[in-house]
Amino acid sequence: MTSKPLINSLRIVFYALLAGQVFFLAVTAMIHNFTPFVSFDGTFTKSMLLVCLFAAIGGIMGGKLVTRRQLDKIEQQMPLEQKVSRWRGVFILRLAMLEAPSFMAIVGFMLTANFVFAALSILLMAVFATNFPTYTKISAELNLSDNEGRVLLLM
Repeated sequence: MTSKPLINSLRIVFYALLAGQVFFLAVTAMIHNFTPFVSFDGTFTKSMLLVCLFAAIGGIMGGKLVTRRQLDKIEQQMPLEQKVSRWRGVFILRLAMLEAPSFMAIVGFMLTANFVFAALSILLMAVFATNFPTYTKISAELNLSDNEGRVLLLM
């Protein structure tokens, strides 16, 4: 796969996953007009918030740890095409690990109408947005040589 289609396809995936989170949050807010679907006691809200916080921390920290380990498995001697192909899988995994807790927080917001869940989801979307795919990011994460970086841009 050449670089232009690679970066374009990754950006489409990135925007689609981010748009899914944004639209789900917006629709959830509009549907129930900031009142919960079901009446829960404070214990459920606190428990759900705790679960969402742990999922968020796990998604952020775990995403960094897991993707770093996966990137470390990519050998410098591999052909550039193979390195970039493996990076693509790691990139999608990283996005998924941030998207899942965001959706969990949106569901918490949908069930409880507690804005803390919406704020947590928005925070996770902001962290998600920092993972926008660029040539520089690919080159840095793969520790490409200057020559490989130029080839990546010209492929």
